[in-house]
Amino acid sequence: MSDPRVLLVSPNREASPELIPPLAAAHLAGALRPAGIETDLVDFMIEDDPEAALRAALESLRPDLVGLTVRNIDNTSWPESVSFLPALERVAAILREHGAPVVVGGSGASISPEALLDRIGLDVCLVGEGEACFPDLVRAVVAGDEPADIPGVVYRTADGFRSVPRGGGAETASLPRPDYSILSLEHYRAEGGVLGVQTKRGCPFHCSYCVYPAIEGRAVRDFDPDRIASEVAALSDRWGIERVFFVDSVFNNPASHALSIARAMGKLPRPVRYGCYVSPRHFDRELAEALVASGCEGVEFGTDSLSDPVLESFGKPFRFEAVRAAAEACRAAGLPQCHHLIFGAPGETPETVEQNLARAEELAPDAIIGMIGLRVFAGTPLARAVLGEDVTDAELLDPRHHVAPEVADFLPDRLRTHVEAHAGWVLPGLKHNCDARLFQRIRDTGFRGPPWTLLRRIAL
Repeated sequence: MSDPRVLLVSPNREASPELIPPLAAAHLAGALRPAGIETDLVDFMIEDDPEAALRAALESLRPDLVGLTVRNIDNTSWPESVSFLPALERVAAILREHGAPVVVGGSGASISPEALLDRIGLDVCLVGEGEACFPDLVRAVVAGDEPADIPGVVYRTADGFRSVPRGGGAETASLPRPDYSILSLEHYRAEGGVLGVQTKRGCPFHCSYCVYPAIEGRAVRDFDPDRIASEVAALSDRWGIERVFFVDSVFNNPASHALSIARAMGKLPRPVRYGCYVSPRHFDRELAEALVASGCEGVEFGTDSLSDPVLESFGKPFRFEAVRAAAEACRAAGLPQCHHLIFGAPGETPETVEQNLARAEELAPDAIIGMIGLRVFAGTPLARAVLGEDVTDAELLDPRHHVAPEVADFLPDRLRTHVEAHAGWVLPGLKHNCDARLFQRIRDTGFRGPPWTLLRRIAL
């Protein structure tokens, strides 16, 4: 039997606030190609008519298997919720017409794999990271074998779905390097896109609404800082990449690893700017200064709330004083900062809303991204707390949000009133400073950097 050919398909079209190349495709190509499996990609983000491009690739390449990577199933914003499932169903229909077997994967698919497969009419999903076992899964599926020994696979049988346990996740040192050549990096660089890079996997925290532990596992597995720096240097040398974003759920957990990454980045022969998601926990001036010195152009804090009772309801391992200290560390180091807040969580009251707004203006970061309500995902403590045990995964595929009843009636209008009088706010659910055309105009000016850093300098 000759080596199979795989076509990876990334259906993501979300370009707000920045164009993001499909990192999963690079990681999968890095595993498939060294295994002798020819691998191609259709990236919907860069196609004028993506469905036509997909049909053309299926016809010309005649792949033996298609890998469909699902990054998100909706935009997680309320009240302007947008589900990506109808578009995904159209893609699945095209793939069924072609007839090649399809394996679904990605973070969006890993949350509720059986429900998603039922919804879009496909049969096989690989949950969690795929590099270690995807080549074996490809060969098994193409050969028509039952993939019963492949960790993390969920597949349809005559008697229903079967799920194979995932295991603990591969050690990062054993994982192949991403093959970024499968991505259209020249296009993304020209359009102001920012490439994602992982410096670790896994999240040990227990935030009530979060699905990261279900996707990546709870054990934190760090990549070697010198490996990360060498990958970034190669991106800079080969494709002229000037910006990356470290997509870890929490870049500074542990803080010692974040410091090591910063120091390794600071030694690059050609500077590359970067950003990252961080926690106020264990974020101090030493780290802030190291980030600035090594080219960090801004950090985004997963703060969620500035009210201690609400932080407790989230299951956050920090309180407001840690947020204040982290904000002061950024300000002292000259490091731009953005804080993500969620309004309307369980425990939110009119008083905590006002406390959040007052403290937000007291901190005066470069930007605040405010979400209304919590997207309720299957399997989370939030889902059990607000919906009970009887809700099914299928019911939670479509956007479903929880907004505390104590604030639901007045919260959208209260936030609109506040942001009209205060700079620096983004409200995705209310379309305030959050519009794809706006971000495209910013990119068209030649600005290269996080758009939120502009919020307190110019009126968007």
